[in-house]
Amino acid sequence: MEESTAEQISTEQPSSTFKCICIIGLGLIGASIAAALKRAYPDVRIFGVDTDSRTRVVARERGWVDEVSGPEDESFAHFITDAADLVIIATPVACVEEYLEKLAALGYQGVVTDTVSTKTHIIEAAERILPSPQNYIPGHPMSGSENNGIDGARSDLFEGSNWILCPDAQTVPEHYQALHELICGLSARVVSIKREDHDKTVAIVSHVPHLVASALVNL
Repeated sequence: MEESTAEQISTEQPSSTFKCICIIGLGLIGASIAAALKRAYPDVRIFGVDTDSRTRVVARERGWVDEVSGPEDESFAHFITDAADLVIIATPVACVEEYLEKLAALGYQGVVTDTVSTKTHIIEAAERILPSPQNYIPGHPMSGSENNGIDGARSDLFEGSNWILCPDAQTVPEHYQALHELICGLSARVVSIKREDHDKTVAIVSHVPHLVASALVNL
């Protein structure tokens, strides 16, 4: 009986607090998040958004999203207003504010995170634009690939990598815990950093390999 129970527990799929996730931007990071989520949490409903029609087709064909649309499609608006409990913005930095405004216009008050590498401007925009800024948790997966776009995406991209989250005093603890658990379910390690320290810390980490390489060349 004990062995049977242990076997049953070991084969159970992990569950997620978030049941309906919208991923905006299906490039390398966004598509990899979708792929990793589908592998770790197959029952989670994922809606993908991208401006590129081929990217949308590929994401759907690979089974990484349950539904997909362009940002102006009504189905995107309906998903945000009727279903989404987490929105992940995985676009270039220059596009993030535009999507924050779209979410605000739709009255979305669920959890929002992002994947961009610089935070100061985005944090200020989220505070100013979102109807519930306390539900925005800045994020930054420290992963990458030599291949860009959805063609470089893969479900194991985040395994063993660090994923930065930047809560603050206003962050809803339950939301942070749920996002933390979701990311750990992708086999990534969550690193919590103060918002005001993020950009400086990431800049230092990003430059260290270049400095080491330069020093080795000089030697």
